Amino acid sequence: MEFAVYAQDKLELGEIIANIGMRFDYFDPDGIVPVNPRARYNAVTGTLETPFVEASKKYQLSPRLGLAFPISDRGVIHVSYGHFLQIPQFQYMYYNSEFEISSGFKETIMGNADLEPERTVAYEVGLQQGLSESFGLELTIYSKDIRNLLGQEIFDTIDERTYFRYTNRDYGNVKGVTVSVEKKPLGFLSGRLDYTFQVARGNASDPNAIYLANQSTRPAELEKQVVPLDWDETHSINGNIRIGKSNDWTVSFIGRLGTGLPYTAETPQEQQIETQFENNERKPMRTNVDIFAQKYFKLGTMNLIMFARAFNIFDTMNHIIVYPSTGRADRTFRWPEEERIASANGVYSLNEVDNRPHWFSEPRKIQLGVALEF
Repeated sequence: MEFAVYAQDKLELGEIIANIGMRFDYFDPDGIVPVNPRARYNAVTGTLETPFVEASKKYQLSPRLGLAFPISDRGVIHVSYGHFLQIPQFQYMYYNSEFEISSGFKETIMGNADLEPERTVAYEVGLQQGLSESFGLELTIYSKDIRNLLGQEIFDTIDERTYFRYTNRDYGNVKGVTVSVEKKPLGFLSGRLDYTFQVARGNASDPNAIYLANQSTRPAELEKQVVPLDWDETHSINGNIRIGKSNDWTVSFIGRLGTGLPYTAETPQEQQIETQFENNERKPMRTNVDIFAQKYFKLGTMNLIMFARAFNIFDTMNHIIVYPSTGRADRTFRWPEEERIASANGVYSLNEVDNRPHWFSEPRKIQLGVALEF
């Protein structure tokens, strides 16, 4: 059961405008956890021989503060500070809720209904400046401290059975700056272009990293190190252009360009190294362009709207999931002799073996439709 309530007030102190708020979050996981996670394994039931207790209820008071004050007739500086809470995904809380242990070695993962929520403290400072009647500039600097990110802990029962359980053990920090230029919707053309430089670092990204590291014949030793987080996109550019007249016809172009997200590379030479750092390489750059068009028709007091939407108009194949040996989604690494033998089988090609369509971004998609506004 989740419950939240908040209160907010706006104060005007001369030229300074303050938004002050407080939010209360409450979460009852309604789950159980073992009293002794290292208890003996029961071969009949396949579970731990231990009593269970109710997971604790979670709650948090989150203050929020925002200040804005003018520095000129066209410029405003704004500052914000806030605490935020996010409940863990339920798959990590209730996975294997019967607490069954596999007969295999290091094959069992257990959820944890007593996980703490992810807690974030965010700071932001920004400037909004009008350049003319039609153009405006916005500069924002932000920082986020994230605690209670998910990881795993390893338990050995007293009869030497091993399993993994989710726990709160990791942290992260995100810092960045965004610069935006906007053309206001005055006249035939409007649009916005923004650039973001961001650095997202933490000591882990994947909650299953410890489990995966222990699946090899010689388990990898994960060194605790501040590394790029999975969503660390260093540079990104977003833009949209809108052409047309409101309540008549409009055509919008939406484009996005981002540097590659991190992944953990595993070259043949590095397979002999027991300690390696996560997210030590970058995937290829990602790009995408969408087009939205619509036309209004007046039908008495109603509006008939005909629209067309084209997603990924250039049918770009962005590499979303990649082979760790190459950093690409379309091919894996093979030694020359391996490639020669695999190519000579006469049944399938190497492209067919390496092909993973779901590792790429969605292909071009076009939608045509009609809407009626009353």
